[in-house]
Amino acid sequence: MDIQKKNDLPIDKIRNSAGMMEIETPEDDSPIAEIISLDDRLLVVKGKGIYEIKLADQIDPGRTNIETPNTIQCILPYGVETTWIGSIVLTADKLFNNSWFPQNINGGKAFILTLQMAEYISSAFKLKETYTKAQTEIFEKTELKFGGNRSFIVPSLNNVESTCYDFIQKIDHTIGKLCKLIQLFYPNMSVGRWDEFIEYIKNERHREDNFVLFLNQITPLFKFIRNTRNCVEHPKPTQIIKITNFRIDEKNILIPPMLEVVHPETSQSEIPLSTFLENIFDNIIDDIEMIMAFLCERKVQSFNGLELHIIEIPEEQRQYKSLRYRFGAIFNGQLVPFG
Repeated sequence: MDIQKKNDLPIDKIRNSAGMMEIETPEDDSPIAEIISLDDRLLVVKGKGIYEIKLADQIDPGRTNIETPNTIQCILPYGVETTWIGSIVLTADKLFNNSWFPQNINGGKAFILTLQMAEYISSAFKLKETYTKAQTEIFEKTELKFGGNRSFIVPSLNNVESTCYDFIQKIDHTIGKLCKLIQLFYPNMSVGRWDEFIEYIKNERHREDNFVLFLNQITPLFKFIRNTRNCVEHPKPTQIIKITNFRIDEKNILIPPMLEVVHPETSQSEIPLSTFLENIFDNIIDDIEMIMAFLCERKVQSFNGLELHIIEIPEEQRQYKSLRYRFGAIFNGQLVPFG
């Protein structure tokens, strides 16, 4: 009886042979911008999304099904065409996925936590964009013409409160993941204890930088978000969010949905909800990006005798406009990008 040799089965010939894959989906025909390789994951960054590739052997390691395909799955519905992807995901790839940290800091895990942050950011971004588009459309199609009976149908937006509440919770979850990321670099950091973390950084021996100053600047926003989230989940007379829909004021001006935060420590006077969403989102993206840069600046080790730093790449030299930070080293008296 003939016994077929190992690795000589049809399925082995298919799995062991070289091949090509087209990373194309009906919604995204943009070219590949970046390929990110993790321990057992392969990510492809395109213009409109980030996709995970799984080979047949990952799905069917026992090689039991010759029909098992390689798969493409969207893990984030935004790619390099969306600014914050460069600021967060691509920046994390360039800073964390290397071997220039002490052994107790797992750069790969830091990048995975960044992806988890990006999932919450993605949801918050979609809420913001969808709301802003809907509000703009109402303003564009509403005419302030009053009938002879002195009546006017005021437009309204559905789910204004739930949009705001969902947005706040997504941002709060993002900050929670950010704290987990910081803990990889500073294990003693307690989640949400920003004042204690600032004191620790202040007393850490390190070449001079502005990390303490920066943390003092951003901490009020992080506290505001946590307190606003408490207004959502534990409302009471002194701790509540007040949201109004479209309305007409005494001068017959159409006023958009507005938000007010009542809290004994971190109040917010009435502000257009669209402005609130935009400001919170933009500031959180900037703050996360800077924290990642400061963490790496504080913990990166020298490489082959070169002292590494985090540098900001001039805009005209960037691969992507929002990918600002890279490692750099002093070479021939100049600080140049490295890696």
